[in-house]
Amino acid sequence: MFAGSWVKSFFRAVGSAILCGLASLPSAAQTSTGPATNRNEQIEQRLDALVDALDATRRELQESRSEIRSLQQELHQIREHSLVPGDPSSASAETAKELSDSVANLKENQEVLEAEVAAHEQSKVETVSKYPLKLSGLVLFNSFVNSGRVDNIYTPVVALRQTEETANGSTGATLRQTILGFNAKGPSIFGAESRSDVRVDFFGDQEGTYSASEGILRLRTAHAELDWRETRLVALLDKPIISPLNPTSFAMVGVSPLAWSGNLWTWLPQLEVAQNFNVGNHRFGIEAATIDVADPPAIYGAGARPVSSAQRSQYPGSELLLSYSGNRAERAPAISVGGYWGPRSYDYGQHTDAWAVTANALIPLPRRMELSGEFYRGQSLGGLGGGVYKDVVLVQPFPDQDAQVEALSAIGGWAQWKFKMTNKVEWNAAMGGDQGRASQLRSAQLDYTNLYGVLARNQTVFGNVIYRPSNYLMFSFEYRNIKTWPLRGNAYSAQAYVLTTGYEF
Repeated sequence: MFAGSWVKSFFRAVGSAILCGLASLPSAAQTSTGPATNRNEQIEQRLDALVDALDATRRELQESRSEIRSLQQELHQIREHSLVPGDPSSASAETAKELSDSVANLKENQEVLEAEVAAHEQSKVETVSKYPLKLSGLVLFNSFVNSGRVDNIYTPVVALRQTEETANGSTGATLRQTILGFNAKGPSIFGAESRSDVRVDFFGDQEGTYSASEGILRLRTAHAELDWRETRLVALLDKPIISPLNPTSFAMVGVSPLAWSGNLWTWLPQLEVAQNFNVGNHRFGIEAATIDVADPPAIYGAGARPVSSAQRSQYPGSELLLSYSGNRAERAPAISVGGYWGPRSYDYGQHTDAWAVTANALIPLPRRMELSGEFYRGQSLGGLGGGVYKDVVLVQPFPDQDAQVEALSAIGGWAQWKFKMTNKVEWNAAMGGDQGRASQLRSAQLDYTNLYGVLARNQTVFGNVIYRPSNYLMFSFEYRNIKTWPLRGNAYSAQAYVLTTGYEF
């Protein structure tokens, strides 16, 4: 670096002299035929220019020498501080290690910054309204091996009884859990920012397809929001607001992780109003919503009814969530409690009430660990994703009376431990379960031809490791164990091994 500055100055001086000499050649030829006075004036001007160029070169050389001396002094000081008397080798090794760690951290931060800059520099999709629309998505390739019989080989949720006539294992792969997202930002309305988003996948009706490339586009979630900073109004298709958390898994995307095993997850239409309050470093929130709940498949089958029991009651379901979280801490705890109530109407003028009480928590732990989970208790929760697929059961108190509809009590929940070993590697382990009241199920008239009608309890345990070599690329391996208890007999079990590759854009 020092030699480069001196050589650069030297060649600059030589170049100036050569240019001046070359410039003088044609002029001398021209003035040889002119008057002597003009020739002398031109020579004097060229000599003055050459002297000025030499003076400038001399100044640059002096400045270069000063820079070289100052840099040599700095280098000498660095060497003196880096050497420790008695053990110079250990000091040099320690300094080298610190420098290596610093370079690694700077490189990692540079990758993050470059990704963020690239995202900001992308051109936005143009829409008719001229407001920005952002396209995002997750291309997800899942390859799997299932040991045992399950209800759905792509996203197994329930273990089934193994027989000689059925396939008791499966292997395959799918791209149908790929997600496409659209995020739009609209105008300011009544002082509120307007925005919306839609998420779709290709996990619609899996039956009746003849090719691995055939997948039915399916609406997953959607939100249309007016945000006044601390107040918001949202029309949404998403999981119930009383169940805000989700376990982490890229193997279960077509349905939420731990679905029907303690996670109230079904994506349902809701209209929500939320208000936040800041008290010092603490943040409190209250959310209220109406919800349209569908009937589960256990009573009426996969076809279900055109009008659900909740819609027949002519009253929407109601939800309320009270939440607390740290406002300014980087890893602050978040705790919430929720409640749900909704009437149901059935044939012959029969009515029941659905209700639930939930508790949710996300608690940061030392050493990059985190604990999260959910607990619920209620009845008629099949439409929300609990109650072992059942809202109600049919009970006949006396032989000479018609069967009556009775709301099924249910209890469930899940817990997850997360460990972010580095910024690129993450470990997750989770367990969840859901069950209906056994005494009600034993006295009920169940449809034993229905896959979900005879289930009494379901439990899932999974563990996965997620590796992100970059902000957009992801690899994951997951092991899942499913145990399902029918009303009578021993539990069924199945295992799933899933290798996932994802690219996020």
